[in-house]
Amino acid sequence: MRLDKRELLARALALARIPGLCLGLLGRSEQLAVLAYHRVYDMVNEDEFPYDPELVSATPEDFAWQMQFVRRHFEAISFERLIESLERDVPLPRRALIITFDDGHRDNYEHAFPVLRRLGLPATIFLSTAYISGRNTFWFDRVSYLLYRAPRGMLAMGDIAFAADLQDVRSRRVAAERLLQILKCVRNDERHEILRELERLLPLDTRDDASGSGALNWEQVREMSAAGIEFGSHAMTHPVLTTLEDDALDWELRESRRTIEHKTGKACDVIAYPVGGLGEFDERVTAAVRHRGYKLGVSYLSGTNSMRRFEPFAIRRLHVERYTSRAYFQSMLAMPRVFAR
Repeated sequence: MRLDKRELLARALALARIPGLCLGLLGRSEQLAVLAYHRVYDMVNEDEFPYDPELVSATPEDFAWQMQFVRRHFEAISFERLIESLERDVPLPRRALIITFDDGHRDNYEHAFPVLRRLGLPATIFLSTAYISGRNTFWFDRVSYLLYRAPRGMLAMGDIAFAADLQDVRSRRVAAERLLQILKCVRNDERHEILRELERLLPLDTRDDASGSGALNWEQVREMSAAGIEFGSHAMTHPVLTTLEDDALDWELRESRRTIEHKTGKACDVIAYPVGGLGEFDERVTAAVRHRGYKLGVSYLSGTNSMRRFEPFAIRRLHVERYTSRAYFQSMLAMPRVFAR
């Protein structure tokens, strides 16, 4: 847990019960909050976790507490309801909130879905559809795994001037973070070539690893869909969309939407841009998204959304991370302008 100034402030406010008081005093809010999760998973011992720990948003216990807090203080809605509100020009419910998950990890079904179902909360999972029902690990977790399991010593990749001395867990985490930052910035064809080179240098299999970083399967998706969970696109293969040529971009948008609609029998009108920062979507991407029939685009930019100046293709979210304490979670929802990361 990071004890920065905002964390200390959040703890003090929680002790004084200020977040609950602020939420109780709010009338109809002009701000729409959207929570962003990835994985709900109990790592137990982080140093023994071979994948990216930063993708773990909450333990099952903390997620259950967070959802109970949401249920007490907000009205959770779907993007379908948001679209209906926008198209009919009717206000959203008092303190509307949307719960989202990116990627489509299996633990969304195993740990998050039972909590959501028990509490009667809707949520949206953005699927990178090429991984669903497959045996391949998400490419970004594959990078973390390969560096975590690699033999001790120097690893050098000449084409991108990347080198790392892989010794303890920390050195491997730092190396994975550096390499992932490089991969998110290069052209998509170059990213694939770098990943192929990494596989040649470190030919390790993740499929039998017990800790797992697997994706949902379509049976789980259909079960959750029937129970009220909404599914949106996270593209086919989780590329950074701005790195794609026009044809590849169109394929990622078209096929992910078509696949989700075919598998669930329901409309897929919302996309979350993979990675989703300022450099990961732009006017060209949002134009392509509109062309493919999406009605909303969700970023990973931090903050809430003004319904008076709503940006349908740049929706912001509040990030829930593994180090988000309960005090911070309360304060972030009560005072997002202060606590949004």
